[in-house]
Amino acid sequence: MMGKEARAEWWERLPVGIRNEIDGYVLQDAMLAAVRVVVDVGLVRDDVGVGTAQLIVGDRYARHGDRIARTPESPLDLESLAYRAGGAAGRIVAIEAIWDGDTVHDWFVRLLAITADPVEEHALATVSGVQTHPMTKLRAGSLPRPLNPPSREG
Repeated sequence: MMGKEARAEWWERLPVGIRNEIDGYVLQDAMLAAVRVVVDVGLVRDDVGVGTAQLIVGDRYARHGDRIARTPESPLDLESLAYRAGGAAGRIVAIEAIWDGDTVHDWFVRLLAITADPVEEHALATVSGVQTHPMTKLRAGSLPRPLNPPSREG
């Protein structure tokens, strides 16, 4: 994998139009689209795979910082979550917190209301590791019922 200096040199060798396209995706917080362009233009010519492309795009995120139009954080206050849940069609039978994985930004968990009649998932919020909301600091013992995540083994 390329080191930081090699990535900077590779970036400077790109045509201005391609650099602008990648930076455009970064400024829209469209990381996967930016990574795709880097791989498309770099894989055959320079052996730039997905891992290196993520590092290159990460460098661009660091360069642009506060100029990036971030997706707003989901409200996590009880009133907002209850209001969203109240809009679900059907009787809510469960609230699930589903690990949605790690990204270059941090980890993500989707909070879902599961209904019966009709059986559906209703998105309530997305919680990320970068949020500093008190809900992210809850201890299992402080909840009225234990959280039992689904087993990865089925």
